[in-house]
Amino acid sequence: MVKLAVDKETNEKVAIKTYEKFKLNDVHKRKNVKREISILQSLDHPNIIKLHKTIDTVTQVLNF
Repeated sequence: MVKLAVDKETNEKVAIKTYEKFKLNDVHKRKNVKREISILQSLDHPNIIKLHKTIDTVTQVLNF
């Protein structure tokens, strides 16, 4: 799920992508999420979104 939010530090609009961990019970799904995070962290282009932070909780993985 992707939601719109505002970063309190910079006052910028950000998109937060949430993965529910119980839905990532398949090994391939977990690998795909890890690959997506890795690719987004390595990208640096003005026309492509930038991954600022990843938060890993007990029930969710949040990217924004």
